[in-house]
Amino acid sequence: MLPIISQDQLWGLLIAHQCSAPRQWQDFEVDLLKQLADQAGIALAQAQLLADLNQAHQQLRFHVENSPLAVIEWDHACRVQRWSTQAEQIFGWSAAEVIGRGPDHWFIHIDDLHQFREGVLNLKDHSHLPLPTLAPAQLTRNYTKQGILIDCEWYSSALFNEQGNLVSILSMAQDVSDRQQAEMALQQLNRELEMRVEQRTAALQKSEQRFRSLFEAAPDFIYVLDVQGLIQHVNPVVIERGGYKKSQLMGQPFAQLFSQQSQALFQQQFAVLLAQGNHRQELEFVDSTGKILTVDCSFQILSDHQDQTSILVVQR
Repeated sequence: MLPIISQDQLWGLLIAHQCSAPRQWQDFEVDLLKQLADQAGIALAQAQLLADLNQAHQQLRFHVENSPLAVIEWDHACRVQRWSTQAEQIFGWSAAEVIGRGPDHWFIHIDDLHQFREGVLNLKDHSHLPLPTLAPAQLTRNYTKQGILIDCEWYSSALFNEQGNLVSILSMAQDVSDRQQAEMALQQLNRELEMRVEQRTAALQKSEQRFRSLFEAAPDFIYVLDVQGLIQHVNPVVIERGGYKKSQLMGQPFAQLFSQQSQALFQQQFAVLLAQGNHRQELEFVDSTGKILTVDCSFQILSDHQDQTSILVVQR
């Protein structure tokens, strides 16, 4: 009776017996039985390893065939030797139609062919690198069997043997046509928005220049106030005919340019102006010499392109 050991575990027993009469087993017979038990253990271990390998291969094949990516394996001469189900779904060709074919204009747009060969299949020239070698993602235009051009993103890795010889290249590809079209549409939209912004900015600058020209050349007194009623800008007529220096006006309350009675009237109507957006009233203007003039003042709320609010006052 001899144990059968497989992978350091007792698998069973090898038993030899003679039933017709008692027998004294010779040493060479015992050695033969030991060798048979050892060979049985080795055979069982190899069978288990083969079963494990087959299971691992089936699992890997299952994952490859159910991957959303097209999986293509190229041999050492860069010819197709594996073509997954998803590759057939994306590109249209069956495995039987492409096995043994290399990458060429039938599959890749002629303008991208050199890029594909350099970026994806030139891994065969990288045998000096640690194994395996991974290529950066490559974007190429590929043809389907129906002649439709699609955008594909490729990921590839190369496997070399101990001697540095290429064994195979595994490529995974996904159809990114929708993403590319969306990115192109977004880029076009950005360009259009930038153009509109430039046009709007130019129009605003032109409008501002026109307003400034009118502001400077107008024969009327013109003021720009903030929402607190403080003077921010005045045109030259206010300086020339009012007799005030610009430094005396900037940042000062607009109401101070009028008589006490008009100041009270202005303060009463200021809230109405802010609520309605425009207002008109007669006020008593006091120039730098103290002379009082009855003037007509028109008020208008304005907002610039930065949504800053100001009050335009035209005084006649």
